[in-house]
Formats: sequence, C-alpha cells, structure tokens
Amino acid sequence: MKIKKIINIRPKQLIDSLANLITLAAEYAFITSLVFLAVSLIIGSLVFYKYSILPEKTEVPVEEVPLQFNEQTYQAVAKQWEDREKRFNEVDKKEYTNPFWGQVKTTP
Repeated sequence: MKIKKIINIRPKQLIDSLANLITLAAEYAFITSLVFLAVSLIIGSLVFYKYSILPEKTEVPVEEVPLQFNEQTYQAVAKQWEDREKRFNEVDKKEYTNPFWGQVKTTP
C-alpha cells in the first residue's frame, strides 16, 4: 500500500515540497551551512581514511624474483639514441635554400 503512495507522487507536489525545503534552508542559513560543513568533513575524512590510512595498513606483496637487467636490450636502445642524436646534430650543419633570397649560408 505504501509503495503505491510513493509511486503516485505528483510532480506538482514534489516541486512544492522542494520549494518549501529550500525556503526552510534559507531561513536557517547558519544551521544549514553547519550541516553542509559537517557533511563535507565526514566525506573528506572517509576519503582520507580510504586513500591514506588503509594503504598503510595493508602489506604490499613482495616479489621473490629480483629484477634482472637485460644488457642486450640496453645496448640496442643506447645505439638507437646515439643514431637519433647524430641525425639531430646533423640538421644544424645542413644548408637550406631560402626560396625568397636564393642561397643562404649558415655559419658553424
């Protein structure tokens, strides 16, 4: 029986009750602000507890296999970096033609 009453709420009644609630909150502005402050402090403390205190209590599983350094991969990456650096430095030495003035020479 109560479910039918909840379902049968008319939009006009809902708008009127929300308007009355807003008016009541405006009449008691200080108490309303204290309630909002308390709610925000509760939510903030819950978030702080979840992301700051709980992770300290849980233990991180430690990997038993230590990390291994792959020397071959490192050498391949270092060679690629050297090649890129050489190509980057060669750009400064190249002479480009200026389509408006003809040949422009760069100084080293």
